[in-house]
Amino acid sequence: MIRHATRRAAGLVLAAVLAGCGGTGGGTDQSAGTAMGPVLVRLVTVPNVVAEAALTDLRANRVPLPAGSTVEFAESTTPDELRAGLVAGRVDVAILPTTAAANLAQRGVDVRLLGVLDQPLLSVLGPDGGPPAWEVLRGGTVDVAFRGDVADLLVRMLAEANGLRPDVDVQFRYHPQLPELVAEFATGRARFAVLPEPAASLALARAGTEGNPGARVLDLAAEWRSVTGAGSLPLMGVAMRGELADERPDLVRALQQHFAEATARARTSPDAVAQTVAAELELPPPLVLGVLQRAGAGFRTGQQARGDLAELYRGVLEQSPDVVGGGVPDVAFYS
Repeated sequence: MIRHATRRAAGLVLAAVLAGCGGTGGGTDQSAGTAMGPVLVRLVTVPNVVAEAALTDLRANRVPLPAGSTVEFAESTTPDELRAGLVAGRVDVAILPTTAAANLAQRGVDVRLLGVLDQPLLSVLGPDGGPPAWEVLRGGTVDVAFRGDVADLLVRMLAEANGLRPDVDVQFRYHPQLPELVAEFATGRARFAVLPEPAASLALARAGTEGNPGARVLDLAAEWRSVTGAGSLPLMGVAMRGELADERPDLVRALQQHFAEATARARTSPDAVAQTVAAELELPPPLVLGVLQRAGAGFRTGQQARGDLAELYRGVLEQSPDVVGGGVPDVAFYS
């Protein structure tokens, strides 16, 4: 049985995707349970299309968890609340940025990364008809939400790797809110913008109605693979409280299997999944369908994605150590 603690209205509250996330679980502390008895799993997530697609069956009570265990959903709020919830046992599983999970681990929170939701999450948007190359940014300004965030670090790293000197050959302008950046691009006040999905799709749709047709100029996941040789840019992860992961390896395996099957179904049958996700996130179904059709998202366990995660962590560490807590997690972090 699945119990819903809250219902989320996503809108454009997508800053959590890249700026980190948090939350607290409701109810009394029932997580420990008996050695192999039922467990109440408090799951915190962020409003993200691919993450929600991976949760559809859990929300609909179609996932047989070990020993009749149940899942309760909660909203994401702040990184500090998430950290406190994991330490206190009020949060058991969190879907969050992989850099945020690493940060928690490096700051002494016992968490295990069950896996990653691979997806082309970030795009550089620009005028329609331009060549998909970094040179189109030379002499221009790129608008970004949240200075020092992962999106900011990535676009700077990749620009430099492609022969552009950040703040010299290409300038950056920052916005405190993601909806503000969407509006700036849609109305033509921002020529280039770094946006995650589905905010990127919303910005392009609105730009078209405003008479400013735009396009995805650069896919940062593809650019990251090209520069680093990594297999993916694993920005979104599934983390579990370490004590629970140690006590219940059967639950770890069940959740990993579920996420692998759910993300595969979102790829092969996006029409069916899109309607449910659109209703949950209060987004237009055609927009959600478009994201799922482009995403090609899959799930890999933490162990399977360890090499790509280490590549990401090392890159971020060189740019801004605080984002990942000053180091790269050790082997125990990866489940």
